[in-house]
Amino acid sequence: MPHHRCTIHMNCEDSSMIQEAYEDAKAGDFSRKPMIEMTIPSSLDPTLAPEGHHVCLIFTQYAPYTLNRGAWDEAAKEEYASNVLNSIEMYAPGFKDSIVGKEVLTPPDLESIFGLTGGNISTVPCPLTSST
Repeated sequence: MPHHRCTIHMNCEDSSMIQEAYEDAKAGDFSRKPMIEMTIPSSLDPTLAPEGHHVCLIFTQYAPYTLNRGAWDEAAKEEYASNVLNSIEMYAPGFKDSIVGKEVLTPPDLESIFGLTGGNISTVPCPLTSST
């Protein structure tokens, strides 16, 4: 699987797709069609998963710290996860059926677990129009 030993990007073939994802979050909702960055570290280190299985890490953009419809509760996490997995399914049919477990970390989770202010992996948000 040499082609799986890299970062895989989805929903970002055009900069307008990234802008749309950003606009959703700016309005207080998670992206309807999030930019997805996926890695499969077990393709390089088979000790990370049982034989015949893989570990898949998915990073997405964009999701607001506070949802306009309420808290990031389990229902919101599941809805966002479903949204992300449905997007991946469009690129890789059958992907959802291969999942045996998942963990969804929201911006508040990233802040409380890793100390990332606002759940943001960057120290300062950098909009697409930024010159930095």
